[in-house]
Amino acid sequence: MFELFTDRARRVMVFAQDEAQRLGHRFIAPEHIALGIIRNDEDSPKLRVRSRGRGRVDVSGLFDALGLDAEALRGELIEAAHGIDRAVGAEFVGAGAPFTESSKTALELSLKEALQLGQRFIAPGHILLGLLAKREPTVLVDKLDIERTRQLVATRSAFERRAETRRPSRTAGFDVVTRAAEAAAGGQRVGTQHLLVAMVSPQDTLAGRVLTQLGVTEEKVQELIGRLGTEGTLDAPPQPEYELRVGEHIIRVDDPQSRDMLRRVLDDDPDLAERIAAAIERRKQEGAN
Repeated sequence: MFELFTDRARRVMVFAQDEAQRLGHRFIAPEHIALGIIRNDEDSPKLRVRSRGRGRVDVSGLFDALGLDAEALRGELIEAAHGIDRAVGAEFVGAGAPFTESSKTALELSLKEALQLGQRFIAPGHILLGLLAKREPTVLVDKLDIERTRQLVATRSAFERRAETRRPSRTAGFDVVTRAAEAAAGGQRVGTQHLLVAMVSPQDTLAGRVLTQLGVTEEKVQELIGRLGTEGTLDAPPQPEYELRVGEHIIRVDDPQSRDMLRRVLDDDPDLAERIAAAIERRKQEGAN
């Protein structure tokens, strides 16, 4: 499905992952995708269309066109995202698939919305329609009428597609970022190592040709990355920050939702907590020996 995404839609996905990481989440929920659409509105090149008698004119951002204050909406979405740590545990897909089931369904609905409009590509507007069709996040659902949004998206998405088709050379840098985000699977942070690999692989970019002329290959880069590792660099993953006490021992995890889920499981099954504490003690004794 992602091969049908326009450059702007792919940018939404990269921004959604970045928003999730900023909030300390290792999953991408509908709130993160909505934040990604707002970031795309702010950071993308202006969409310009030809207007009879006025030459080319800038088209306002998607949320501006819908009559919403994007900055205020962003604040509400961030506030809503802070409250999903506990609720998302049951549907969190896990490593290698950072999208929650709700997000996956919304993205599938975005394809359905695009096809219903007769458009064989997925633009940011279609992603927004997918969220509204899934009726998540409620911050958007409460503010937008899906039929009115669908009418705007039908025209706007066609403008976006034509604008991108006319300027294919301007997408090379973003394609590198997209490949880097795909390489950082499982909700990892995008590091410079992912960007480097993404720059080496395509031969149709200036960076790819320069690196090839210098004798740099993807195999060499991957081998060096594996040998050097990220320890001691800014690309090193953050240290676990959340602690959970089990008997006399402390278990550290990377995110609050994992801590809370584990806490609930242990509270429901005291025998399990004792077995875990005993296993930790055995491991420590084996290490000492």
